This record gives sequence, C-alpha cells and structure tokens, in this order.
Amino acid sequence: MKALILWGIGMSGGIAVAAGLFTFLVITGIPHRLMTITHTTAYGGWYEWMFVLGGALGNAVWLTDTAVKIPAGMFLAGASGLLVGIFIGCLIGAIAEVLDALPVFCKRIGIRQGIGVVIFWMAVGKTLGAWMWYFILT
Repeated sequence: MKALILWGIGMSGGIAVAAGLFTFLVITGIPHRLMTITHTTAYGGWYEWMFVLGGALGNAVWLTDTAVKIPAGMFLAGASGLLVGIFIGCLIGAIAEVLDALPVFCKRIGIRQGIGVVIFWMAVGKTLGAWMWYFILT
C-alpha cells in the first residue's frame, strides 16, 4: 500500500512537471513551428497525443525503474536513438528560431558573418559531448 501511494505521488509530480514543460512549449509556439517546418500540420492531433503519451510513459518507466527491452536488438536501438536525436535537434532549432536566441547571441558577441560556421561547430561540439558522455564517461 505504501509503495502504491509513493508511486501515485511520484507520478503526480512527474505529470505536473511534464505539463509545465508542454505548456511552455505550446505557449512559445514550438510544436506549431515544428509542424510547419516539417510540413506535417495535418497531423497536429498526433503531435499532441505523442507529447502526452511520451510524458506519461516516461514518468511511468522512470518511477518503476523498468528496463525497456528492444526486441530487434542494437540495430533498432541505434535507429530509434538516431530518430530521437533528429527530433530533439529539430525541437532545439525551433526553440532557437521562435525565441530568436541565435541572432541575439551573435549580435552580443559581435559576429556579422559566418553564422552557419558557428552553428556547424555548435552541432559538432554537441555530438562529441554526447559521444564522450555515453562511451567514455559511463
């Protein structure tokens, strides 16, 4: 009984945090911008459900400390990791575009030309950092 109550409290907290994150994303218009960029506005309802289900299932897996088994092995794990990485990259790009973060950053540090080079090296640094984290530090 005690475990069930603790699980309920944890799930409620996780749902509250996920709802706050999703509210932030929707208020800033990021899902709409992401759908516009990828030409998938007809699937807006699917986006909403996937956000909700992803948050709820992520909370449940985290709270129950469940190991997620992938039936097709390492190939499917790599493919899903690649697709998740692409989605996160698109999401970060949409956030930066909606909030105009990159132009403000470049203006503050005085970059007038070569913004594409800066973006490229930021992506390279992010990729190397992720590789170091997953393959060297863990």
